[in-house]
Amino acid sequence: QAAIPVWIRNSFAPDRPGTKITPEGRSIGGGVKALTAIRDVTLISVGGPGIVGLPDVVGRTFSTTAEVRANVLLISQSSSQNDICFIFAAADAERTVEALREEFAQDLAHHNVEHITMDPNIAIVAVVGENMRGIPGIAGKTFSALGRDGVNLIAIAQGSSESNISFVIEEKAVKQALITTHREFNLDESQN
Repeated sequence: QAAIPVWIRNSFAPDRPGTKITPEGRSIGGGVKALTAIRDVTLISVGGPGIVGLPDVVGRTFSTTAEVRANVLLISQSSSQNDICFIFAAADAERTVEALREEFAQDLAHHNVEHITMDPNIAIVAVVGENMRGIPGIAGKTFSALGRDGVNLIAIAQGSSESNISFVIEEKAVKQALITTHREFNLDESQN
């Protein structure tokens, strides 16, 4: 009612300006504002050249994971559509793979699906910001910097929102990925 702005500050860096919350909402500016990392996740891949012709592989996968109460954190599909990877909490991985192998048992037997594999020890890192779609080069800068510093990307996902680019890496590379991306976008400098 009083239109008083609220500042949210980092308790570890109280001298920094923080984030200003106002009745007007988002600022007009854009770009990378923060990074996040989710550890203890597992990549489950469903793939093979035969899945291109299979009806509703993604729908069947989501239905199966819902039945075992496993939450899909991220999905990435190759442009050739012969490999789809899903990221789950590590605690859900074993039962999810078992359920998927049961769901696709006939497809595995007929080699329409060649593999359902599990890759533990990975992590999701997200570059978070606003109006990122309107700023050319954010993904390019991110992935070039990571490559330069030896961080290998396993999967990439960017939704239609303008606020997030996520990528999957080995869990042991999280610290380096965060340092690299933090440096690339000057996140240690004060941001308004």
